[in-house]
Amino acid sequence: MDRIIGLKRRTLLISVVVIASLCPGLVVAGPTGFSLSGPTGYAPCAGAWTGLYTNAAGWFNALGYTTESVKWPSESTVRSHIQSTETAVFYELAHGGSTSFASGCENGSYERTTAAEVSAWIQDYTAMPFTFIGSCGGMCDVGPGSLSDAFRKGSMVGTVTIGYCGMDGAAGSDCWYRDAFDWQDAFFGNLYLGQTVGEAYGNAIALYPTCADCILLYGDESLVLANGALERVAIPAPGAFLLVCLGTGLVGWRHRRRSL
Repeated sequence: MDRIIGLKRRTLLISVVVIASLCPGLVVAGPTGFSLSGPTGYAPCAGAWTGLYTNAAGWFNALGYTTESVKWPSESTVRSHIQSTETAVFYELAHGGSTSFASGCENGSYERTTAAEVSAWIQDYTAMPFTFIGSCGGMCDVGPGSLSDAFRKGSMVGTVTIGYCGMDGAAGSDCWYRDAFDWQDAFFGNLYLGQTVGEAYGNAIALYPTCADCILLYGDESLVLANGALERVAIPAPGAFLLVCLGTGLVGWRHRRRSL
């Protein structure tokens, strides 16, 4: 099944290239990124993990993804990056676990993004190629119903999740209070050098072994992020095909009629 999905994605990517060549006036947007911090406290909401989420945004930009960086984003903002054919790298740093994270603030309390919402929002879009789930228990479960599974759409090809597990416990204490920022900076720096996600992760862990048990990786470790290499493309409706370019624009899609 993953092989079939991979073939479909390559076909869609080729279609985008062909469309761009046939329609020289059509602008095909490059890949983008999104980095958020939820509030560190509530009643009332306060604080943000500014150093970490802005560091991620800076590296995303350096890696070739024009990135929006937001403190306490609204649900509509989070959703717009999940329901996207452009956002290819996603980073969250927020209170939460494997099934939800406190992305924003509403009426003085946490506004949560759940795995069920991500699954529903992403249904008509390709999987998020790279997701950092920076909640204390975010990566403790990666199976069905988890945030990891939702962002990957259950696939292990062309998509990967990385993030925290047990960061709020004794095992994560040294990493969180001493090494988490430096580990993250090393990880993204390794990606910038052209290393795969798996290589970048392993080399960062070698430098900061305190994080080995509380920063986990799951998915396609062969992905390379440097130079904006990751992309998302639209999934056309079943049976749809491209009509024609008119002037410098794209006319649209027509559905093939099934023969009876």
